[in-house]
Amino acid sequence: MGLGYDVNPDPDITDQRNIPVMQDTSNYVDVNLTANINSQFAIYGNVSNLLGERERYYFQFDKDSKQFHSQNRFEPRYSVGVRYRF
Repeated sequence: MGLGYDVNPDPDITDQRNIPVMQDTSNYVDVNLTANINSQFAIYGNVSNLLGERERYYFQFDKDSKQFHSQNRFEPRYSVGVRYRF
């Protein structure tokens, strides 16, 4: 079993039309499980972005103010499978 947690602690600042754009902090939770059936077979499951985190971007006019710019929504991704060792 695995559990991953990723934080974007230091938002990137880019420049668009001479107005700085800041990415807000994002938190992602990923989970993966593997069950070994025997020495040759295993089944697994994986979920990326379990909580459906969104990336939000803001115009940064000065250090104390911001205005919404856009967002990217990355839905959770699920995968399951079987592994066989030769």
